Amino acid sequence: PNHGGTGHICCYSRSCPGLPLHLGQKGLHPSIHYERTNLILLVGYNVLHTKPPLARRILDAQRRGARLIVVDPLLSPTASKADIWLAPRPGTDLALFLAMHHVIIEEGLYDEGFLKAWTNAPFLVREDNGLHMCGKSPYLVWDSKRGAPCPADPWLPSHVEPALSGSYFVSGIRCKTAWQLFTEMVEPCTPEWAEEVTWVPGAEIRRVARLFATTKPASMDWYNGLHRSSNGFYTAVALALLAVVTGNWDVPGGLTFESDPAFKDVKGSEFLPQDWVTKSLIASAGFKVRTYNKEYVGPMNLVAQAILTGKPYPIKGMLSLASGLGTSNPNSQKMMEALAQLDFLAMGDIWMTPAMEMADIILPCATHWESEFVNYNPPYLMYRRPVVQSQHEAWPDLKIIFELAKRLGYAKEFWDGDLRQAFNAMLEPFKVTLDDLAASPRGMRYLPPEPRFGKHAATDASGKPKGVGTPSRRLEIYSEKLKALGYDPLPNWREPEPGPFSTPELFKEFPLILSSGFKTMHWLHGQMRAVPWLRECEAGPSVWINRRTASKLGIKDGDQVVVEAPKRDGSQGFLRLKAFLTEAVHPQVVYISYGWWQGCSSLDLKDSGNLDGSANVNNLYDDSFTDPVSGTIGMVSYPCRLRKE
Repeated sequence: PNHGGTGHICCYSRSCPGLPLHLGQKGLHPSIHYERTNLILLVGYNVLHTKPPLARRILDAQRRGARLIVVDPLLSPTASKADIWLAPRPGTDLALFLAMHHVIIEEGLYDEGFLKAWTNAPFLVREDNGLHMCGKSPYLVWDSKRGAPCPADPWLPSHVEPALSGSYFVSGIRCKTAWQLFTEMVEPCTPEWAEEVTWVPGAEIRRVARLFATTKPASMDWYNGLHRSSNGFYTAVALALLAVVTGNWDVPGGLTFESDPAFKDVKGSEFLPQDWVTKSLIASAGFKVRTYNKEYVGPMNLVAQAILTGKPYPIKGMLSLASGLGTSNPNSQKMMEALAQLDFLAMGDIWMTPAMEMADIILPCATHWESEFVNYNPPYLMYRRPVVQSQHEAWPDLKIIFELAKRLGYAKEFWDGDLRQAFNAMLEPFKVTLDDLAASPRGMRYLPPEPRFGKHAATDASGKPKGVGTPSRRLEIYSEKLKALGYDPLPNWREPEPGPFSTPELFKEFPLILSSGFKTMHWLHGQMRAVPWLRECEAGPSVWINRRTASKLGIKDGDQVVVEAPKRDGSQGFLRLKAFLTEAVHPQVVYISYGWWQGCSSLDLKDSGNLDGSANVNNLYDDSFTDPVSGTIGMVSYPCRLRKE
């Protein structure tokens, strides 16, 4: 069976597929030692609203003197606390980071020793096929002392002085170093060029590039704002390489990757057939990097397409729990049409959702106050017990899954339906039992291990460095694997699609840029709009409009506004929202918070629905605008227009 989800527009960004190939960090997330860092670069990450405990650590670091730089098109609460706020045109972060690389290289601010020792920057690349030049070893460098090629396995003898730049002939084949190719790529990406593309002043780009390169240690972190565009894959690569190029990698206060102390993996991937990845929708859609990384959760637009077309094979049934299928994915109309074609659809949630109109069976789910689970929120490991018993016919999600498994004949694989046994299995790495946790209602203190730095330099039994988890075991400036898979081995600039330059025909009649990455802190994605006291904090959905733009359109604060957006096939959708006038957005950009459809009966607020005329911004997007490498959908640079109703 296929497993779909919305991670491509959410937590997927933290460990996006470019990072395993370039940095060897599959499934890990940035882990910053904020007590040691002297500069923090936050990209698309409104921590004040989405992760307040982390925000506290960042603000404490800023108070002791660390500089905070925030990249966000919106003046978010986090951006308002920054020492420097950069507001690029939505979807153009890649151009910003390439221009920073240009400055760092032009002014010689890169860490030459680190690049030579720990990256593939000195490796020779053939001009004829773009692959690494190899001899008896899989890699070659040019030894500056001898003026001759030298094998790398991937490490080098201490007497070899590898050339970082240059073009050379080896066995009659012209080669360039990977760093030379990277340098040539960013050469035209000047701050002045980037200013035209991103709207960020060139002088500010130079200032930030110099500050990042010369501040030691400097760190960075990001979240889903980074990966909601059709060039998100290479954007993440270019950003992470800033830490590599400046030597701020895997050092205290720099960019490191860790996995939190984790429960035992009980997802059951061992039961998948050996050839499952070749049969996945990701593989069939041609997303070769995600296939190579063996990612089994694909974007839900692939599921909808398979249901509607029967290709690469028909999907006839679906079980969906707590997914908000009709609102949480771009192109909600397409998803609703796909759900209507299923032979069988069972859906479960804690309240009625728009997609349940298509369901054959609706399963009432218990809230988390009525459910049990085990949680680790450092430094506490806790057994979360129900506060109240499940109401009426509602069951916790896990009970639904376990009981279904028993009826399908998989009781043994699900601990005979015993949740306590399952929790004990999950707790094995912590060497505690559920009874231990039950005896400590406030939780057991379990400190994560001390951060480890310089992991790439740890040696194996032969005394050679273990390196990182990339194909070359070095940090990769140039990805030969990407080249072999048919992609660009370097993070070259690519305009976001849709966008005013990549799809000008759409922007002729729809001249404004729609973005929807931001949401206020009251909501957990599309949840909680039915809670009265939260709804009193934000009564309803709105469209954020710059005051100057609103004035030209005759729109006043609080006016009912129609937002219209086109799709590639010539159709268009529309929403009805209240206008919120602000200087927090650029005059050419409008923002709509995602997740709106639900009413609040206690306040006599009706559901808005999820299709045309609703407040569900995801229905406006055409899900055919995708990142060609990762498959993420372009949602930050979408054409739209406004009119007062």
